[in-house]
Formats: sequence, C-alpha cells, structure tokens
Amino acid sequence: MSRRLLIIISIAVFVIAVSGATIIWISVRSRTTLPKSEIPTANPISGFPISSPPPPPPLVIPAPMPPSPAPVPTSPPEPALAPIPTPTPATANSLIKLSSTPVAGAILISASNTALADLLYVEEGTGNLFRADPNGQNNQRLTDSSIPGVIKTWWGGNRETLTLFAQYLNNQEVPTTFRGTYKPPSATSMVTDVSTITSLAQLVGGIIPNVIAGGIAISPSRDRFFSLLETATGVTGTITELATGKVRTVFASPFQSWTIAWSTAKAIALVPKAAVGTPGTIYFLNPNTNDLAPILSGRSGFTALVSPSGTKILFNEELGPLKIYSVRDNKIQPLIITTLPEKCVWAIDTINVYCAVPNAPPVAQYPDDWWQGEITFNDSLWQVNTETGEARIIWSNNTGGNNKSLDIIDLLLDEPGKRLIFTDRWSGYLWSLRQP
Repeated sequence: MSRRLLIIISIAVFVIAVSGATIIWISVRSRTTLPKSEIPTANPISGFPISSPPPPPPLVIPAPMPPSPAPVPTSPPEPALAPIPTPTPATANSLIKLSSTPVAGAILISASNTALADLLYVEEGTGNLFRADPNGQNNQRLTDSSIPGVIKTWWGGNRETLTLFAQYLNNQEVPTTFRGTYKPPSATSMVTDVSTITSLAQLVGGIIPNVIAGGIAISPSRDRFFSLLETATGVTGTITELATGKVRTVFASPFQSWTIAWSTAKAIALVPKAAVGTPGTIYFLNPNTNDLAPILSGRSGFTALVSPSGTKILFNEELGPLKIYSVRDNKIQPLIITTLPEKCVWAIDTINVYCAVPNAPPVAQYPDDWWQGEITFNDSLWQVNTETGEARIIWSNNTGGNNKSLDIIDLLLDEPGKRLIFTDRWSGYLWSLRQP
C-alpha cells in the first residue's frame, strides 16, 4: 500500500468517527426528561387520579346590620355541669291548711316572730283581711271590705299601719288597683288574746288609676312602692313614698308587659314577660339614680328571681333545669331541680332557696301554658343550698299519708327558715309547712 493511499484511508476513518459522534450527541440532547411522579404520603394509593382541590368560593361580605334600638346583654358562658347530688329523703314535716276559702295574698307582719299569729291574708271573694290561726281552726276576720274578685295583693307600711294594694278586674275586665290602709291590733293581743279584737275595721283608701296588671312592687323596707302606669306611648314607672305621698318618675318604656320586683334597696328587677320563642333579659333599675342596667339575658321563656342581697339570680328557660347566676363573678351554676323561679322563695341568708318542684310536669309550652292555666302541677317542696348544690325534699304529696296534690305559688318564709307559707294555685287555699 502506497503512502498516499494510507493517508486517504486514515482521513476517511477519522471523518466517519467524528460524524457518528456528532449524530449521537445531537440525538441525546433532543430528548425530554420525564419528572418523577409524587405520591401523597397522607393518602392511600388508589386506581383513581388525585384531583386538584377546588378553588375557594368567592368571599361574600354581608351588608351591615342596622343598629339595635336597645343593647341586649349576652349571657355568660355556662360551665360544665357539676355532678348531680343525691337528694336526701323527705322528713315528716307538718302540713296545715290555714284557710277554708280562696285567698289572694298573705303577709307576715312580724318578721321576728315565728308564730303564725302575725300572718294576715286577704280573702279573694270579698277583699276582707283575716288573721290566720296557727292551726287554721279559729281564723279571725279583721275588716269589713267590699273588693270582690281580688286577683293579686301587695303590702307596705309597718307594724302600726299596713298599706294594702289589691288588684281586681272591673266590669270592663280592666285591671283596677285599690290602695287602702289598715291599723292591725298590737302583736301582743294577736298572740295572747285574740278575743280582744271585737270590731271590724275599714280599709280606707281609693283607686290608683292606670296601673298595669301586676304593676306594683314594694320596697324591702316597705316604705315606698314602685308602680307601672299605662300611657299612650307605653308605660311609665313611678316611685311613691307612703308617708308623704311624694311621687317621682324613674322609668319609661314603649314595652307594656313586664314582671317586676323590688329586690334590694338599690335594685328594682324588671323582666319582659316571658313567652315561648322569645328571648328575655333581666334589668336592674336603681331607684335612687334612675339608672337602668341589663344584668343577664336568657333564651326562650326566660324567667328569674333575685336574691335578697341582689348578688344571685335564680333563673331558667322554658322549664329547663334551674340555674343560679352570680352577679359578682359572672358565673352560672346548675341546680338539681327543675321548676319555675316564681315557684321559689329565697331564705334571708341568700344561700338556701325553697322551691315547689313539679313531680311529673306535662309536655307543654313553658311558661305560657302554666301561666294561662292550661296545665297544673303536682308539686313537692325542696330545699337547696345554692353554694354546695345539696338538695333535700322537705315535703312530698305522700309524706305522712297526706296525699295532697298542690300546685304551689306565692311562697313566704319566716326569718328562722322554719315555716313556709304558700297558696295552692287551683283551690286558692292557704297552707303552712312547719319544719323540725
């Protein structure tokens, strides 16, 4: 092979090698690299593709709410229910019927005396005052009145002179409020010698116009009264001094239906009358400054009863479990019993509360159906310590063979807490329960 031919072959091999390398490099560069698929570790693998999450819905900004005409307080959050204590059995207490005719209210005129000699009541049919004998056997008529069909009564004054407020319906079925005074015999004669009462006294007084149904509240000292008067635009609240007759206006509202109580020296409690489906609020009206403050709001059928100190409020909603609200620390404590606050009375210590508790309340709309007289209760009487939650039955309808069915209202309690006075809602009779 000549040298010239060897050079030509070498050049050809070199060109072929370079061309092949170039083709391979271009081919590799033109390929697309596939990404590794990522499998979510939080979800199991399935044969279905994992869809992307839908886009969030568009943000809708609601139209601004119109301002409320009056602030409505929010109820404080309720704590978890405490364990329900086991009630202690009922004791053999003495139940005595004190009247043989229906009554429309009673009063203990001597708070320091535990005897029933200081108990006066108003006869519903005539408006006459009676003194109740401790055994209900020798009750004595004290007045010669003519106030037929008395529905509700309130009492002011002192031991020397009582002021009676009696509300009844006139011929047009309009609530009418009579105010009269009565001078009772001395406590000594009432206790030791009832025969000294030899003549009937007269209730001297007249009509207070425009008082709404249930629109009277007596101060704790019984020297003033608060009245709600119907006006063309709603109601006006006034305070009247019994001794001087001085009147001043302290409250006004376009709402006409209220439940009121003069609970403490500095607080008149006002609650719009409860109804199913309607929330409620309890307000405190200061009779000295005219300030009105919302204290506690509740749901449908809200009713309440303030303690003598004003520091606790007994309340419930639609005959739910009874609860205690502490005004001082803004806490709620459930109780073991289920009843309406208006079937209770506070002891003077603001610790114990006595309540008439329905044994088997019928299915109904509360409190409407009970207030309207469409249903009745068969009650037992309970004592509850609102600080410890301890509860005990002090009387039931089969205790001691009494077998009495009572729907209990208008409870009174003497200062030692030994005797309860109450009215049976359906018969209207007055009863007392003596505790050991």
